[in-house]
Amino acid sequence: MVTFNYRYAPRNSAVRELLADGRIGDVTAVHFDWALDTIHGADYFRRWHRQAENSGGLLVHKSTHHFDLVNWWLGSHPELVFAQTDLRFYGGSGAGAELYGPRPERGQGAPGLGTDPFIIDISTDPHLKRLYLDAEHEDGYLRDQDVFTDPVTIPDNMSVLVRYGNRALLSYSLTTHAPSEGYRVVFTGTRGRIVLDVCERAWTPPQAAVDPSAHGKTQDEGTYERLTLHEHWKEPEEIPIVQGAGGHGGGDRLLLDDVFRGAGNDPLARQAGYRDGIRSVLTGVAANESARTGGRPTLHSMHSAGAAPAVEAVGLVKRYGSTTAVDGLDLTVRTGTVTAVLGPNGAGKTTTVECCEGYRTPDAGRLRVLGLDPATEAAALRPRIGVMLQEGGVYPGIRALEMLRHVAGLHAHPLDVDELAERLGLGSCGRTTYRRLSGGQRQRLALALAVVGRPELVFLDEPTAGLDPQARHATWDLIRELRADGVTTVLTTHFMDEAEELADDVAIVDAGRVIAHGTPAELARGGTADVLRFSGRPGLDLASLRAALPAGSEAEEPSPGNYRITGDVGPRLLATVTAWCAQHGVLADRISTRRHTLEDVFLELTGKELRS
Repeated sequence: MVTFNYRYAPRNSAVRELLADGRIGDVTAVHFDWALDTIHGADYFRRWHRQAENSGGLLVHKSTHHFDLVNWWLGSHPELVFAQTDLRFYGGSGAGAELYGPRPERGQGAPGLGTDPFIIDISTDPHLKRLYLDAEHEDGYLRDQDVFTDPVTIPDNMSVLVRYGNRALLSYSLTTHAPSEGYRVVFTGTRGRIVLDVCERAWTPPQAAVDPSAHGKTQDEGTYERLTLHEHWKEPEEIPIVQGAGGHGGGDRLLLDDVFRGAGNDPLARQAGYRDGIRSVLTGVAANESARTGGRPTLHSMHSAGAAPAVEAVGLVKRYGSTTAVDGLDLTVRTGTVTAVLGPNGAGKTTTVECCEGYRTPDAGRLRVLGLDPATEAAALRPRIGVMLQEGGVYPGIRALEMLRHVAGLHAHPLDVDELAERLGLGSCGRTTYRRLSGGQRQRLALALAVVGRPELVFLDEPTAGLDPQARHATWDLIRELRADGVTTVLTTHFMDEAEELADDVAIVDAGRVIAHGTPAELARGGTADVLRFSGRPGLDLASLRAALPAGSEAEEPSPGNYRITGDVGPRLLATVTAWCAQHGVLADRISTRRHTLEDVFLELTGKELRS
């Protein structure tokens, strides 16, 4: 179990309950402003945290508090991150260094010890003295470095924008040199607004340089927490926050019960898993990357950066008698991505996937899945992958939810069965036996069985075949969430729009080989040119039209009065054609453009004849 104590704090749980009850509808925006004061905030610039190579900075250090809260509150996953950061107050060139004059290297023995509020004296605290000062000769670690000396390589002011899978937008700010400590979070929804105001320390005593909350002493005077609900067309309502005994308003006791006595039924889903930890930390990592490069990294790109391939096949061969189903196939699937494997019937894609799953043994070539050989290390591989089969594998007389619970029970940390069933529309047919399920219901159950064990890699065979549009889009959303969680997906499908919508990479297989591989956009650009069509009077001067077109374009008249322009179809080409028509007195009719699609590429490479 992984869990975070801020989820259990009563005020944060109260927010989650309001959101889960739908009191403000769908959340569209979150503004989260967190201020660390000159006690707590400054302390990160005295310790090992002050250098980014040690800590990743506060965007990483605070991610399992701050970003995890938002992820949990929204019940969604971050997708895109943009950040700006700066070092303005601390460090040798910060505003604080100018305000407080020449600085000592460290607090111990400094001239300002006892009078300068930024210089700490760890010798006066027996615990800190034993832990740090008396142990300096062992490791050379200085706990009392001055906050206005160099090197400091982490920012002290941070601003982050995050787009979530449910389309909510987060604006987050963190500062580290405020006169008081606390946070304000505002949720705006389709039916109203929730505001949580928290003051954890109202002021900073000048001689309390070490965070008093670190060893049980708190500045309670002037602190407050206030939760306000403001629904459309109603007066604001202050929501009571029920406190308990112990740290974090009683939240720590609830957390410890879950950890040491076992998690009970919790409708607020405060228990977290390792993927929640990954999501929160990667948000901070992505924010650091964005601030460094000016880019907008996605979480799944951060997860897969530098990772070994999830699947690597080199020269893969599989024969059935005299028939060679897979003939020297090369395929790489990047970790944390969705890869669509496309191909006509009999192309070898199903056999390739079955070899990856460990159901078939290749006759030649090298195959590694999550770094393991599926043929010889199947026992180690199976718990880490999920497989969705088109048919078979389910006892006809078992009820749908019984089967899902059975498979969930085979895994150490399965997804919540009821939540997954509801998500995929299986709740209403949960007591129906498998033989009586419709084709679409069987398909959704197969998908649930593949993902309930929280696999690192999942193979999905035609996951939306036979589904209605609502179920199809719910499946797409689930696949996107798997990717956001760092799960690698290998998807076989005959729906080109599905591959274009979901896949990071596409591999087109024919005659047992990968004949094209790349992103959907790269494959589309590599095919034939886009097309612009228009109608006009027959017999236009094509030589004159061709001379006016941008380089690389072509013009033809396939039938009298119908014209076809190929090339890079964009605003420039369209403007050129319409201008030429105007100059030559041509009234262009029925102008249409068609971009080259993944389906065009597929048909060009594999042909249009039917395959059995």
